[in-house]
Amino acid sequence: MSRIISIPELCSVSQWKFKAEGNANIILAYVGEDEKFLRTVLRLRKSVCNHTEVVKDKDANDDVEKEAKSTQLFASLYATDVIKPLLGEYVGESLLVEVQPKFLKEIADSIHSLRSTKRLRKNIDFTQRYAILTSDHTRFSSSSNPSLSIELKPKWIFLPTSPHISPENTQKLRTCRFCMHQHYKRLNKIDKDPSVVTGYCPLDFFSLVDERLRRSIDELFKVPSNVLKLFMQGEQLQIEKYYMAQQSELSDPTIEEWKVVVDGYKRRIKDPKASVENVDSAQIRQRIYEFLISTTLKDCSIILTFKKKAKDEVTDLSGALFSPEISKDLSIAFPAQSTKNICSKGSNKNIEISNHTKNLKASCDQNGTHEVLLDYKIYVIDLDPKYISNIPHYYELDSEIVKSYVKNCKVKRTCME
Repeated sequence: MSRIISIPELCSVSQWKFKAEGNANIILAYVGEDEKFLRTVLRLRKSVCNHTEVVKDKDANDDVEKEAKSTQLFASLYATDVIKPLLGEYVGESLLVEVQPKFLKEIADSIHSLRSTKRLRKNIDFTQRYAILTSDHTRFSSSSNPSLSIELKPKWIFLPTSPHISPENTQKLRTCRFCMHQHYKRLNKIDKDPSVVTGYCPLDFFSLVDERLRRSIDELFKVPSNVLKLFMQGEQLQIEKYYMAQQSELSDPTIEEWKVVVDGYKRRIKDPKASVENVDSAQIRQRIYEFLISTTLKDCSIILTFKKKAKDEVTDLSGALFSPEISKDLSIAFPAQSTKNICSKGSNKNIEISNHTKNLKASCDQNGTHEVLLDYKIYVIDLDPKYISNIPHYYELDSEIVKSYVKNCKVKRTCME
């Protein structure tokens, strides 16, 4: 069960600064002096539309507040009770913190000038009763050495194999949805800012083929869009170049029902002979709910954070709000002839990085290379639940994307798994 706390002193604008923003949430970093909240972030839900004031009608306001409470509580439970059994240790702890409309309005005013203009159409939801407090996964509990953090949205990294795909949609078997969606956005000018349309293909990035991996990294640095973010010591860096069946019978599952879905999925994937043919209504429902989980995971972010391992480092975390992060060791060999390339030991793959990482380097040995021991940690965030009511939209959008790509794209891309 998610813990709910009330800490009035946290509801002060001076305790927080703007850190990052996505389509559904705004993230604030704690800058106050209370040690137990150091390196924590506050996640505030954004409104569906741009709320400029709090609802005045009491009954209506009560209904909105009830919905806001249940939404944040449900989102927190969904992350811990549904997604965590799938991803394990990579899902961190969180708390629900009571917040007031006055505080939310003051925060919205204070960070307005720091937000991207393309995000301003949605403001903070002033009706929410709770915000989500969690560790800042772009930083370590100790700050003896600088940290570099990479936040990546993996998106769907597969091509569909269902035998039920209609003949007019067979392009889906060759081009991934992400690439077709980028073409759809460009053609329909959904995003007026061309910087949100990228040539990055997630299947390239996770292919483990050197040439494809390099190409995907180049595309990410050209147009990072909302897929890639970099943080140095928790501060975001500005990157330049460098469904439809049986819907009326379906309802959104409770947390306990979601747990049954996850258990069913885990049992099914252990059976290599599992088939989508001749399934009954219960199995169809199971697959639909699994699809909704996949939409959550498609929109999640993976945060990888590194720092140089400090010798005999001891950190007192007795007063910390959350459990110590799970960090591991990584050995990196640096070639002496370059200050911009890192090579993983035993690998010939170079990764171009910013000069911000210069403090991670150590002195060279006689062979012209030197080895550095790093601490690293991996966490997954942005685990909001998706809802049955969204499925018609997903279906229609998917159809539009495929039709648009087939009709208008002259040179069709082939994405390989």
